[in-house]
Amino acid sequence: MGEKVKTTIVVDRDLWSKFKAKLLEEGVDEVSGVIERLIKEELMLGIDSALVRLIESELVQVVEPLSPWPGLQLRKLLES
Repeated sequence: MGEKVKTTIVVDRDLWSKFKAKLLEEGVDEVSGVIERLIKEELMLGIDSALVRLIESELVQVVEPLSPWPGLQLRKLLES
């Protein structure tokens, strides 16, 4: 992404404590990485590559009916 910058932010103490506690529960040591990911999500960085991956994957499968009379097909399945 580029060069890193050290910064200072002012956040509600209780909110920060809850955030850090949650990260500890999840086993996350590096708060900076989490905050950087949140900033990227807020700015929607990388959304273009995510959309390309979605478009390239098969989103819809073609579903073909078993027969014009589904009840008949079900009866055949139950009888076998």
